Amino acid sequence: MTEKEKRMVETMHKAAQYLAMAGKTYLQEKSDDSHTNLEWLPKKRSLVSRDLNDRGIRLAINYKQYALEILTDDELLDSVALTGETHSFLINWIDQGLKRYGLKDDYRFEPHYILPYENALNNEYQFPAPNADKLQDLINQRNICEEALRNVLSERKDASDIRVWPHHFDTGALIEVDEDNHGLTKSIGLGLSIPDSMIDGFYLYASPWSKGQELDLSNLDEDTLSSGEWRNEEWKGATLKTSNVSVQDATNFFQEAIQELLLVLR
Repeated sequence: MTEKEKRMVETMHKAAQYLAMAGKTYLQEKSDDSHTNLEWLPKKRSLVSRDLNDRGIRLAINYKQYALEILTDDELLDSVALTGETHSFLINWIDQGLKRYGLKDDYRFEPHYILPYENALNNEYQFPAPNADKLQDLINQRNICEEALRNVLSERKDASDIRVWPHHFDTGALIEVDEDNHGLTKSIGLGLSIPDSMIDGFYLYASPWSKGQELDLSNLDEDTLSSGEWRNEEWKGATLKTSNVSVQDATNFFQEAIQELLLVLR
């Protein structure tokens, strides 16, 4: 992954924190932090918060416009371009904007986790001008994963919603395989990861989990995946680098990985 690509990922990851902190400020806290997670809307090319009040007010990052927006499902209410704006200005803009549309409490930007970047979101941080080509690449990554996951999960009653988690910035969904009186005991996590220490580029993943059990995927045959590979190290599951991957490729990857991992979890 090039430095330009990494910088654009970092910038949008930071921008997403404004949406997450809106959830933290205005919504009831959930033990799994799901009140802060986000939704990707392919047609709007936007990342959006949950509804922040009973009027359906939401905070969004429009990737195509490179702008922070206040909107409902039906109407764009206000927006500000990110280029050149400081962190402190945007916090004030969000606070004043949300109050105009019925949210009474002060907006609070108080993250409970640390992002993996040297240049922190402090009051002096200024959003750089975007790279339009790299932004379009990020849109394409989210769109492909979203459509593939919808293809795979739409008919499953054991599947969670598809959400973007602001800490690690992954698109994620869960298949709930088994549970007991205390909760979930087996599951399969699916989604899209941004570049990390395991893979230097965006990748799709499918990973099994079994409560209190160390799973072994060493017997899984690579031929069970049309594309991608199995991993059986500290992290266990299937991965597929997303460069030149189509929606159909991604759909096939998720379907094939789920089929094999359900057998592992039997």
